[in-house]
Amino acid sequence: MIEGGIVKLTRVLDTIEKISRPNHLILGSLVSIIIAIMLGYLTQTMINDVYGDFTILDTRLGGYSFTDIQATFDGIGIEGLGVWLQIYALDFLFPFVYSVSMMIGINMELNKLEFSTKRFRPLVFLPLVAGFTDYIENILLLSQILSYPDLSASVIAIASVVTQLKWVLVLGGFSVIVFLLILIIIRSVKKI
Repeated sequence: MIEGGIVKLTRVLDTIEKISRPNHLILGSLVSIIIAIMLGYLTQTMINDVYGDFTILDTRLGGYSFTDIQATFDGIGIEGLGVWLQIYALDFLFPFVYSVSMMIGINMELNKLEFSTKRFRPLVFLPLVAGFTDYIENILLLSQILSYPDLSASVIAIASVVTQLKWVLVLGGFSVIVFLLILIIIRSVKKI
């Protein structure tokens, strides 16, 4: 069982290695930015302008409570939640795109630094775990949208923790990218 998992993780790393090219990184980054802008714009124009202003739940770094969810859902109502569901579909593509883009970026930086050893290579998985938590969060929040007005305090509590974990992992991934970029710059300056 463990050996099979290791083989699968090795395949993921090999795939990331194969697609780690600047053009793939640029494309993934642009698609991520476009999706993020579309999510913000569509939320603003189709929900906030029509049903009232609210903060998208999964963008809250500090999580949310049952009361927050209840107030948001009550504020936009069933019709607004229906519109939100249409927009929310984009949020099921977003974690895949940003995770793969970040994995490519970290892998390219590790290769540039010649840190592709077994000791550093697992850093590539940090964005993958972030994307996985994002999907769990999306599924939990979707379950509450679909069950409204019968919300579950326990599901919302779990979703809030998962949201916070997602942000820790995403910010951790960006921190790794920035740290490795700083190392690349330092090496480049030392060569001059």
